[in-house]
Amino acid sequence: MTDQSPGSRVMTVRFVPETAPGSEPGAEVRLRLRDLSPAWVVRTALQVGQPVPCEALEERLVPASAGHGVRWSGACDALTGRQARRPLAQGDILMSSDLRLPPAVSRLSKVLLKAVQGPIEIEVTALALHDADVGQQVPVRPEGALQSVMALVVAPGTAVLK
Repeated sequence: MTDQSPGSRVMTVRFVPETAPGSEPGAEVRLRLRDLSPAWVVRTALQVGQPVPCEALEERLVPASAGHGVRWSGACDALTGRQARRPLAQGDILMSSDLRLPPAVSRLSKVLLKAVQGPIEIEVTALALHDADVGQQVPVRPEGALQSVMALVVAPGTAVLK
């Protein structure tokens, strides 16, 4: 047996007829074996941050060694709400690391900015200057302000002044 390419082997088999015990080997047959497994493959190119719809993918049998890392093995419906973390070209095998959930606050999106001082709470609209997830700090610029301030993201679309 010799390896020819990743996920592929060539095996030589010698057949000996059953009717001739102890006789010399008969015909030689060479078989090419491939280890294939199902994978989601990109049909339509996707850009960073773009949603990953089922229509852009197809399930195909590919060499088991193809791709780097852990393949996305979930159902296509489970991709709802996920985005491409990197540009995905036609023919790419979809890996788990290629996907992300959208950030709680997106760059240049409007957020509700809260300022809390004891029992007093003030809310204004602000512009997020970077992507951020819940628990992360993000620079925001309140509407009408010239300068930005740092705020803590506490929920999708909501930040608290620090």
